[in-house]
Amino acid sequence: MCQFPKLFSPLRVGPVIMRNRIETGPMSIVEMDAKECLTDQAIAFYEGLAAGGAAVVTIGESIVRTENGKTHAQQLMLGRDEVKYCLQKVADAIHAHGALANIEISHGGCMADPRYNNGNKPIGPVSFIDEWGDEIVGMDEEMMDDVANAFAEAVETVRNCGFDMAMIHCGHGWLLHQFLSPYYNTRTDEYGGSIEGRAKFPIMVIDRIRERVGRGIALDMRISGSEFIEGGLEIDDVVKFCKMVENKVDMINVSAGAPWTKRMAISIFEERGINSEFAAAVKKQVTKIPVTAVGGYTDPELMEKHLKEGRADAFVLGRSILADPMLPHKARTDNAATIHRCLRCYVCNEAQYHENRTLYCTINPTAGREYEAKMFPPPAPRRKVLVAGGGPAGMEAAITAARRGHEVALYEKTGELGGTLKFARHIPFKKDVQCYAETLERELRAEKNVRIYLNTPVTKKLIEKEKPDLVIAAIGADPLIPPIKGLDNENVVYATDMFDADVKIGKKVVIIGGGLVGCESGLHLANEDHDVTIIEMRDEVAIDATHDHRRFMMPLLEEKVNCARSLTVCEVTADGVRAKANDGTETFFTADTVILAAGMKAKEEEAESLRDCSYDFVRIGDCLRARKIYNAVREGFDAGMFVR
Repeated sequence: MCQFPKLFSPLRVGPVIMRNRIETGPMSIVEMDAKECLTDQAIAFYEGLAAGGAAVVTIGESIVRTENGKTHAQQLMLGRDEVKYCLQKVADAIHAHGALANIEISHGGCMADPRYNNGNKPIGPVSFIDEWGDEIVGMDEEMMDDVANAFAEAVETVRNCGFDMAMIHCGHGWLLHQFLSPYYNTRTDEYGGSIEGRAKFPIMVIDRIRERVGRGIALDMRISGSEFIEGGLEIDDVVKFCKMVENKVDMINVSAGAPWTKRMAISIFEERGINSEFAAAVKKQVTKIPVTAVGGYTDPELMEKHLKEGRADAFVLGRSILADPMLPHKARTDNAATIHRCLRCYVCNEAQYHENRTLYCTINPTAGREYEAKMFPPPAPRRKVLVAGGGPAGMEAAITAARRGHEVALYEKTGELGGTLKFARHIPFKKDVQCYAETLERELRAEKNVRIYLNTPVTKKLIEKEKPDLVIAAIGADPLIPPIKGLDNENVVYATDMFDADVKIGKKVVIIGGGLVGCESGLHLANEDHDVTIIEMRDEVAIDATHDHRRFMMPLLEEKVNCARSLTVCEVTADGVRAKANDGTETFFTADTVILAAGMKAKEEEAESLRDCSYDFVRIGDCLRARKIYNAVREGFDAGMFVR
């Protein structure tokens, strides 16, 4: 019997039936070709989500046929004939695995970027000059009519290309949301004022769609339960609007916020499923159609609980299902303990929007290369693989190699597995990382092809005894020790050791180093009622954090921790730390405990001492170069996948 019977019960949505209560969120499209169509890689990504067992797979935000609706570079333009082929192709790929094909349809409104719209001015409910100096053109009725027709044509296009559903985007600060919002919509005519007036244009759009396509395609409407902006859209008006369209759409997806506010993609500092309060408020009044919730859901137990409590009828998963596309299948087949639960680290957002516009995930090493994965070579003949190190890189390498049929021996020099992931168990807001560490260890121990040895460092003598075909060195890194006088004092603790049983942290703490480790450690200690100062030589702290994680962390850090920037530590004494500014001014910071968080240095020489020409050898993770969990996991996967 299924452990989560409600989660895996069918759900009717207008003319279609969902096989379970899990829908994938409309994650932004990452890869497009020269004709601005989905690449084979992008199609393989969506196909993988369907293969993982989701009931509905939703293509990322796509723009209706206008010349002023794009907010960023990688968005499908649904009015172009060129996109029809890739739309049909991705719908077929989704259907091949028994899922329904959905697509989010939107218009950026005043948030559109002229750079991606041939220089055309953005449009919105009212005219104004935005913070970037762009002129926003207030829409008249002729423009509204044109946009409403464009939405209708877009839905007709996707229906004709085989899609079962279309998600009309009325949330997250885009055009239809802008009309609903009293913050953006200050019109004094019939399209402004009360919620009835502000809802008039969004309802015009939905009505125009129904006139064009009838009831043959399910309409899934996304809305934000709150904007989290003073004077913005709040849940009471959202509920009223949802009641107005209850007979016009087939399902309502209740999200929250906007890209520049909190809780659109919730951080590690908030509880999972936190938006269910908004979904529940809508569901209480909207009784004829399903209401879905979004907001960090990754635990099938929590989803089952919220279904039983009547908070929502289904759930929309974004980052959670990117981290583990097989999440629905694992939950249905009583393998929920093996779900790789999203760390909420925002590496996926960082790669797409702030780096190289590709898809990465810290704990899913095949994210962004699903098409390549189809062509991974078959396993080599059974080999003996020795893995040195039981951190994330070593465990991932061992698991992958074992699943490929190789004989694996993993040696860890300490008494437990986890490596740098062990640090997270002591910090409540890092519990997602702790959960991942426990899942990796559980998977590793379940592999019959793996032998695990703790308290056993790898040496050349041990390698000679094992006679492996391949040695994978994943022995990590050591704390970087800068040339500062007094670091050998008794009051100095390395950040990596601060939670050891024999370490006592005093009331007044100074942390040397304002990188991510120093900042997260400082925030945790401040939460534990320590008086914390972080000393950083650069102008800013936490610059190695992802953009969005830093955005959520910094207000908390500034509130609770003294961040002393642009200072160079000169000396550590028994009473504290002496630091100097660029102008030569010295400051003394009193401290009971000084924590060194100045970075890590790869154990390069120690790892290279294990190399020999009698076997294949590879270095991965922090012993190659101290970096992030993402690098360790992907390198571990590759090392185990491509055993020769």
